[in-house]
Formats: sequence, C-alpha cells, structure tokens
Amino acid sequence: MVISSRRFALLLVACLCVTAGCNSFIQGPDPQTTTTSTLQGQLAPGLTAQGVTDVSTLTEAHERILQEDSYTVTRTSAQRYSNGTVRYRFHSRIQRGSNGSHFYSRTRYPTSSLTFADSSLQRYEYYGTSDTVYQRYIAQNNTTMRVYNRSEVPVLTTFTSREYLYTVLSAFNHTHGFTVTEVPNSSPPRYHIHLTRLDSPAIFANYLGLQTMTNASLTAAIDRWGVIHRYNLTYTGQANNQTVSGSRTIRFTKTGSTHVPQPSWIHNATTSSSPRRERDQG
Repeated sequence: MVISSRRFALLLVACLCVTAGCNSFIQGPDPQTTTTSTLQGQLAPGLTAQGVTDVSTLTEAHERILQEDSYTVTRTSAQRYSNGTVRYRFHSRIQRGSNGSHFYSRTRYPTSSLTFADSSLQRYEYYGTSDTVYQRYIAQNNTTMRVYNRSEVPVLTTFTSREYLYTVLSAFNHTHGFTVTEVPNSSPPRYHIHLTRLDSPAIFANYLGLQTMTNASLTAAIDRWGVIHRYNLTYTGQANNQTVSGSRTIRFTKTGSTHVPQPSWIHNATTSSSPRRERDQG
C-alpha cells in the first residue's frame, strides 16, 4: 500500500505523543513504608518532607540523570466508561542505550482507537541508531515499514517523560493532601509521595482526552537524586458526555544495564527503503 510520506510522518508524531504523554494500569504491591514523622528536611532535588517545593528542579534532575545512562521505560494506559466499555488501552516498552545512541520501542493496542491507512492500528515499533530510525506499523490489513534520518524525528531525542511529569505534578497541590514515606533498606534512599488534592485539573485534561477531570490521585517513587522510578495516576472525568475512569503507569528500570536488541525485521526495512527527508508542507 502506498502512503504519502507527509501522512506517515504526521502519524508517527501523533502516535509518539500518545505514548510519551501520554499509558492498562500496572497493579502491584507497594513496598513496606515507614511513617512520615521520621523524615525531615531535603529529601531529593525539589522534594522535602513537607511537600514538592520545586517541580521544575525535580523533573530536571530526573531527566539529567537518565540522559547519562541506559534505561528501560514501560508505559501503560487505560480508560473505561462507567458501563465497563473500554475506551482505549495500550502498552509500550522502550529500551534506550547509553547517551541515546540506540533505542527500540514497541507499542501494542489490544483495543485500538487509532487508525493507520484506514485500518485499526494493532502495533508499531521503531528502532533507532545514531543517525537512522526504522519504523514498522502493523494494522489490521497491512504492515508498513519506513526508514528516516534521525535528525528528522526530533521527538525521539528523549524518553524521560520530563515534560509530561512536570505537567501532571503541576496540577496537584504540593503541600495539602500530600504524604511522603521512605522505603526501608533502599539504596540510594527512595521515597514514595502521594498527592490527592487536584488544584488545576484543566492543565492535563487534554493530555488524557477528557472534557473535564473530576478527581485524581498520584503516587510516585523518587530516589534521593531525583529520579522518578515509578509513577501511577488514577482519575475520573468526563468524555463524550459520559463518566470515564482511567489509569496510567510509567516505570523506569534497568538503569545502566539496559541492552538494546536489534529487531529481526530491520533487514527487510533496510532492503526496501532508504533514509529520507520529510518536507514541511506548511
């Protein structure tokens, strides 16, 4: 199937924005925690025992440290209407090499609301080297592969989710409805923060595809250096004049030990396509 280069590039950016900001909720037992009363003073950049004092400082530290090393990111997201109907659900995993020289991402849509070439999108993958990005889109009725110059896909320069984390954290009150606990025997020290008072729901309702947001709760695991290892968001709101409940999870794991595999379909992509530059059509 022949697809215009412009349309393909726009779809890439749209899909990446969904996964970057934007993710089924990973349920799991929380580690045992100590009481807040044992904590005092500065715990991490932008975080004290009394609350999040500087969202920008915290998210900048998170990005700076991750950018220096390899890591794996898993992202999941789901929304359901009040009658139980799934609005959307997807899961992605990104493996990034040291200094971002190589990366590999896979995103699955068990119940896809996205379309590609007039077909329901089921999965897309992309693999990047220092100068090239290989893409594969698998839809219901077709599979499409392309090759791009990496400089032409600036959205792929980082996977730290800094901008999204900044937006979400900024929507909550940082002192009222805030609790912080320390994970015992964690090294370096790691803290769980819990935010329940939503001050500015309009800030990120659009990120979630909602008309309005009525309430939300956020839990994050942060180490003393400012790395946000895990982030959980649960919320309710309105979409299409119906009540929607949703959840998002982001996990950063295998920092410094992530290996980036080369997918088997790369050979077909390299023999059927060549790097190209996409023009801005205005």
